[in-house]
Amino acid sequence: MTEEQSETLYQQNVQELNKMTIPAGSMISTLLGALDGNGPVYIRLSDAEVGGHKIGYALIEGSSVVLSSLSQALGLTLTASTIEVPHA
Repeated sequence: MTEEQSETLYQQNVQELNKMTIPAGSMISTLLGALDGNGPVYIRLSDAEVGGHKIGYALIEGSSVVLSSLSQALGLTLTASTIEVPHA
């Protein structure tokens, strides 16, 4: 992924995160930072629950094993297409 593509993806992801509750968006933001530092692994966020704690995602580049491991370490619930922040 080029620097420009990465920046565009980041901006799109922030727009989705801003739809969620602040605590949930912050946890997903932490996940994004960890993915960038451990791969890098890129995901595209989509269909955030407005005021909620669940968001859709698609793996764009990198290891799904890293995504799964980091999500679990942060206490997030990961399915094939969503990430949920429990108790947010």
